[in-house]
Amino acid sequence: MGWSTLLSMSFRDSGRRFLLFMILILILAAGLRLAGISKEPFWLDEVCTSHLSEGSFQHILKANARDTHPPLYFLEVSLIRRVFGDSESAIRGLSTAWSLLGIVFLMLFARDIGGPRISIMAGLLAAVNPLDLYYAQEARMYSQAATLALASSYFLRRWFHARVGEQNRSLPWAPWAGLYALSAVLLCLTHLVGSMILLAQGLYALGFFLWKRRFRQATVFVVIGLVCLAVVGAWASFVIGVRGVFFSRAILGWIPQATPSTVYRFLVDLFFFPFCGGVARVLRHRLTWPAWILVLFVLGSALSRARGLAGKSGVENQPADRGADRGLLLWLIFGPVVLVLLMSLFFEPIYYPPRFCLLVLAPFLVLAAGECAAMRSWVLRFLVFGPLFLLMAFGSWCQEEAITKRGLTEFAAFWQQAGPPDAAVFSPNFYRMMASYYTHEEIPQQTRDSLQRMMRSADSARVWVCTTPGNVSGLQDEELAKWVLGSGSQTVLGKFDGIEIREVSLRRRPPALFRGGQQIDFGSAEAENFLGAGWFRAEKNHRWSRGNRAELSFSLRDARRFSRISMEIFCFHRQRISLVLNGKSIDSFVCDQRRPHLHETKVPEGRFEKENSLIFLLPDAVAPSELSASRDSRKLALGIRWFRIGGVSERQDKKSCFASNQPTAQALGKAPWFLPSNSEIMRGDE
Repeated sequence: MGWSTLLSMSFRDSGRRFLLFMILILILAAGLRLAGISKEPFWLDEVCTSHLSEGSFQHILKANARDTHPPLYFLEVSLIRRVFGDSESAIRGLSTAWSLLGIVFLMLFARDIGGPRISIMAGLLAAVNPLDLYYAQEARMYSQAATLALASSYFLRRWFHARVGEQNRSLPWAPWAGLYALSAVLLCLTHLVGSMILLAQGLYALGFFLWKRRFRQATVFVVIGLVCLAVVGAWASFVIGVRGVFFSRAILGWIPQATPSTVYRFLVDLFFFPFCGGVARVLRHRLTWPAWILVLFVLGSALSRARGLAGKSGVENQPADRGADRGLLLWLIFGPVVLVLLMSLFFEPIYYPPRFCLLVLAPFLVLAAGECAAMRSWVLRFLVFGPLFLLMAFGSWCQEEAITKRGLTEFAAFWQQAGPPDAAVFSPNFYRMMASYYTHEEIPQQTRDSLQRMMRSADSARVWVCTTPGNVSGLQDEELAKWVLGSGSQTVLGKFDGIEIREVSLRRRPPALFRGGQQIDFGSAEAENFLGAGWFRAEKNHRWSRGNRAELSFSLRDARRFSRISMEIFCFHRQRISLVLNGKSIDSFVCDQRRPHLHETKVPEGRFEKENSLIFLLPDAVAPSELSASRDSRKLALGIRWFRIGGVSERQDKKSCFASNQPTAQALGKAPWFLPSNSEIMRGDE
């Protein structure tokens, strides 16, 4: 008996033998995934997972609504933490479990398509695949989403081949339809981009059912699709109710628009060498072309065989079905990518290959194993399968040697050594969450208003400004950091985990002096001397308030001489406005005029002091993006052109006040003030 015959016998369709091979492959996969699960610290996204899985059920739902993703995975993490503790290995272990379950579904899927030989080959490729291995060791929802996407494809394929006439009352396909519906709903609750996988499956399935004239099954599939759409819609409605908008550019705006040259590079860059660094990066570049040759061979062979077998007839798992299976696998690799690119063109960029391509990895592995097994000679099979396996194993080794995740352990050690400051400002602000996680203390988010209150309550404050050079930061975070750095003497304390720390000593400064009869143009740099928290940058001839509260501070030499506040204002939408001077309310009114107009407030005698704080309370502030298709996410309420404090002896009335500004007011009156101008939207401060 030759080796070829012996190997052929070992791959016969035996349930026990197949189960034994599956267990051995799962042991190999589990060993590779658990070996390095605690090697690297939690990075930013994993810290977010820890943060979003804390608290009660309602708190987790609201926290995830303020973020991006549906809550299913984070509810599972919350349960894991209650049962197994808060260790990083325990939290990451959930992704490992989902990855191993994905290998089980992969082998079952491959076995249904071509038998145990294809199943074992596909299982071996998945066990050593670097992309699958990376996300199996990360505390994020991507392994779960990939497994549910594969499970839905497996159940859908079983549904296809449960052949029964429409007049037959028995429905052997019904259990597979139910399992498909369950996996599809769970995928929608795990990752919204997974809906692109379901949409690709839906287009294929409807075409298949209509071509086979299975109208009842097509109707059932449409109902399942509507259920999934209702689930996504319910979550989207909840998100809008919590944060006002469904898509947040502040959270997802960093995803770049894909280009034609980068769309399908993941077939090698991520399927073989996703996270290689150091010396291994040089070897990776040399092995890219062999990997591309293997990938193109697999895809070309599958396409050729699918076309060649498309017209042949046969029974279950015979040529006609295998041709359809190849077509299904090819569509599951390329179809979702096409759909997500179309979504990115008409909506917002949502195609981020390092994460999305994990959802189409399993069909490629099954297709590669199937094309290897379809070769007539064992020598040819291993000449293709061997390099595929070795290149993926090499990619996993490169990934193991590279540093792929960074925490803030050095930062936390210095934080404890130097002593926590009175306040800390982070730019970008999301590093504050990481710092809180590693220092084991909640670091509050600071604003200009809170820092000014701190300065008023103490003679000096020690503030750390923590910045990460080279990172893209939000404009608001960057402005706050610049304001703090320009408010006092600073000392560079060092750079820890890529974060540069500068300590600033903020000292209490008296408010700027307001001279009698002086008019402050809010579009000029002079206004900066009087502005407290709650203002955006100056526009050409006005300035917008920021959020629900804005403050002015000023000093007067003789407070008894002043009794009136005048200002030229306009409002965004309809606004209720209250003025609080030195802690006491002096005026409340409603502004519904979108054009500049004069507003005067008479100040009761004795309310002005030597040092004054005038606060605008603006409960109806709203972002343009919440009311229209504008991308401006700034929270606007009140626009001010100029501000003046009048004295008792002044006899200037409203008419003379307007006369000095009449030409400008008329010019401004020609333009609608309901929405900010295009120039404001394009350079919005948030």
